[in-house]
Amino acid sequence: LLAGLLGSVLALWIQRATLASVPLDLLGVREVGLSLPMLSFALAVSLGTALLFGTGPAFSASRAEPAEELRGGRTSTGGRRGGRTRGGLVVVQVALSVILLTGSGLLIRSFVQLQAVDLGFPTENLITANVSINPAKYQDVESRTRFFQGMIEDVEAMPGVGSASFTNKIPILHRWTNWYIWDAESPPEVQEDRLSTYSRTVMPGYFETLGIPILRGRDHALDDGPMAEPYLVISESVAETLFPDQDPLGRRITVFNGMGEDSYEVLGVVANFRVTSVDREARPQMYFNHTTYPNTTMHLVVRALGDPNLLVPTIRQALLDRDPDVPLEAVSTMEEIVSSSISGTKILSLATALFAGTALLLSLTGLYAVLSFYVGRRTREIGIRVAFGATGGHVSGMVLGRGLVLVGLGLGLGLVSAGVSARVLQSQLYQVGTLDPLTFGSVAVGFLVVGVLAALLPARRATRVDPVRAMQVE
Repeated sequence: LLAGLLGSVLALWIQRATLASVPLDLLGVREVGLSLPMLSFALAVSLGTALLFGTGPAFSASRAEPAEELRGGRTSTGGRRGGRTRGGLVVVQVALSVILLTGSGLLIRSFVQLQAVDLGFPTENLITANVSINPAKYQDVESRTRFFQGMIEDVEAMPGVGSASFTNKIPILHRWTNWYIWDAESPPEVQEDRLSTYSRTVMPGYFETLGIPILRGRDHALDDGPMAEPYLVISESVAETLFPDQDPLGRRITVFNGMGEDSYEVLGVVANFRVTSVDREARPQMYFNHTTYPNTTMHLVVRALGDPNLLVPTIRQALLDRDPDVPLEAVSTMEEIVSSSISGTKILSLATALFAGTALLLSLTGLYAVLSFYVGRRTREIGIRVAFGATGGHVSGMVLGRGLVLVGLGLGLGLVSAGVSARVLQSQLYQVGTLDPLTFGSVAVGFLVVGVLAALLPARRATRVDPVRAMQVE
């Protein structure tokens, strides 16, 4: 019961220490703390564990022969059946620990890879926010465009702002919508040959604000109005797919938006960048002028010259000055958006690491206990060996050897099982194979090292056995 109580306190400390950087709302957790149901569960499990695993040894002890125990007849062997059982439990503990450690290592490696992904544009000093105007108040294209363009000019005039623009969907945060497109001069014979492309509506200066280079042509302009030729900016992958080895500028593209087909002229080509998620390569993209699809809900993107959070109060006031009924909502930096998008992998990595660490501690504790019991039960035998000339190295080697056998068996079983069970994590891994040699090798070497460390204390105790006192037991 005391162990259960201490375990609950330790769990609370671990929660506070490890979840400090994790968004708890993703886990469905509103607060972290001790509660009566949690304490009751921990105490009940502790008591149940003691009763379950204490019944076998208690029953075995009740059948022991007092006379033989007093003569020390079992001290030399330690009970072979009991020894095999204890050794088998240690092997199972080691194997389970290896499985958890390997899974944790794969997830952590994947998380590190995700953090190092190049999105195709710099996320530093970039802040976003939602701006929604009233459709009844801004009914036509001109009024909507005038409002958003005026807001861009207000923000860009602020000290500490490099550039600003609007888009209907923020990269990584908003993954849809994708429409079908094709070369207007060479329509596909079958629908399956159409190119699925992610569509976005942007204001002029969007690519400059994000830091995406324009490879060919130009960006949208204010005078690209609804009555002028409808233009379209496409990504490099679209240009290579629809117009291989050709100049895409001035070519026409047919867009099917689910309701009908429209034709657009290619105005520019921008570099590829990841628009849907961190762990997916850059997808085909196309960008319409805001005048083509004049949304009333847009997302402000601002490239700051320093800390972008310092600009939020000024931007909010500028928005209220332009229209008191339009609030600045969902303010977030691009770094926060990216971090939130991979938080699931982070949470899974942390949770698995906690379980793996606990399993490792239990397996090493079990190994230490078994070896200590082994030394205690064979004290007389060790004394005899020492009396006949066995050195401390021989004695410690005997104990370490037994420990390494147990660790080796568990390690082998665990690595094989981890190789099979790692397939379950395949969908959670990014640029890391399920049989990643670095992870498996690190776990194997690391477990051998800590296994030796756990066996050192019992081995050292064995070298200090006094042969005279050991044989006086008889």
